[in-house]
Amino acid sequence: MIEDFRRHVTLLPEVVANYHVGGANDFLVHVAVRDAEHLRTVVLEYFSTRPEVVHIETSLVFEHEYRWELPNYACPVESR
Repeated sequence: MIEDFRRHVTLLPEVVANYHVGGANDFLVHVAVRDAEHLRTVVLEYFSTRPEVVHIETSLVFEHEYRWELPNYACPVESR
């Protein structure tokens, strides 16, 4: 069922990113939509109709910041 859902999500033009996560929910699906009505349509037509989907939560993103640089976790070399 996971692979079926993943394939389905990959084909949707509104899907920007799809994350398979641990915790209470199995997937976090990032969609880009025109407005709240478009979001409603995506949820009701593309997700609610899937047999493997039993729970949906939506959140609106008002602002977004992204750090392109990853932290450096390398252990410092001890000097002798």
